Amino acid sequence: MQRLPERHLCNQQMAASSLKATISSICLSILQVLQRMGYLNRDQSVTMKGRVACEVNSGAHCCLRLEALLRNCNIDKSST
Repeated sequence: MQRLPERHLCNQQMAASSLKATISSICLSILQVLQRMGYLNRDQSVTMKGRVACEVNSGAHCCLRLEALLRNCNIDKSST
């Protein structure tokens, strides 16, 4: 009966390891997107464009708004 807690602990450790790998993969994907869009340099330092996006600070759509601004597009503010 003493093996049950050990098995449970092992399962928890495996689940935690899997979650950590998933989070790492998601973070890597986010970094790649930010680099592709020009918000980060190759060395993952924030570019001027990234700093402007932070200053726009209009919620989750700040990157989209900056892209529209840089591309000289009109955006509908009522949609956010």
